[in-house]
Amino acid sequence: MSLKLDRLSKRFGHNNWALRDVELTIADGEAFGILGESLSGKSTLLKLIAGLEKQTTGEINVEPAEKVRYLDGSSGGRKSFFSRTQATVNKTAIRDALAEGGSDIIAFDNCFQGLDGFEKRKAMEAIRGRSGRTVLFASSNYRDLAEICDQIGILVGGYLVQVGTPQEVYQKPVSSGAAFATGELNRFDGRRLSSTDAGIPEFYTVIGGHRVFAQPTEKAALGPLNQTINLAIRPEHISISTGASFPEDNLLKAIVKDIRFLGPTTRVLLDADGLELNASVPRVVGLSVGEECMIALPPPRVHVLKY
Repeated sequence: MSLKLDRLSKRFGHNNWALRDVELTIADGEAFGILGESLSGKSTLLKLIAGLEKQTTGEINVEPAEKVRYLDGSSGGRKSFFSRTQATVNKTAIRDALAEGGSDIIAFDNCFQGLDGFEKRKAMEAIRGRSGRTVLFASSNYRDLAEICDQIGILVGGYLVQVGTPQEVYQKPVSSGAAFATGELNRFDGRRLSSTDAGIPEFYTVIGGHRVFAQPTEKAALGPLNQTINLAIRPEHISISTGASFPEDNLLKAIVKDIRFLGPTTRVLLDADGLELNASVPRVVGLSVGEECMIALPPPRVHVLKY
């Protein structure tokens, strides 16, 4: 079966739009994630699909016609399908939901919120072994959705701004909202120096005045020369060096402002002439707070984003 949403919108009250013109097709057997921050429209979208809310405009089509069942864990407890009865959310509840109802689509709303790490892993194993069942998940946690979903749709302010595989939406976000939804990000303003025909666009940063090359970008996203552009890089894509490196990697001098050990990684706060950046590295060796270092921002990892 497939699930198709055609210009789906939902308004509460006179002019409070929770969703606007959502266009989406979900294939048979797909695990599809709906990602967004609080009040982005995630829960409303699942409730519309499940028939718990009525859309203001647009259509919802399931082919062939099947029931969509809804499991809500957002309040820290389990609510039974189409009811307000509250019980305990656990891995068994999720596994039972997948075993019930034949070929019904299951819509999980914040289903991992009340689970500890062990229960979450067991629940994810059940979801991955669902034998082709179509399932939907709404969450603000990108990593949870990346573990179990084939595709992820990102909602920002009620608009579906991007759909793709977990890798695509993380590595190629289409906007700042999409980028922040998928994880930590260093965002900073820049103004373009190169022509729109340059293969690799060059910018200077508004704070610090650094010359920075970015990944190849469509002309329409570059804007005029005097316009401030949103640049961004993930913390794990910044490298730190106390020795020589490649100048084409956007080398900047920086001062180490803070070092935080976080288990698998270490977070380093850096100050490059006022431009503060967070780097996430496997470990820090021979570097202390207050010391100077060189950092590299590889151009293929520097995104040019829409606001």
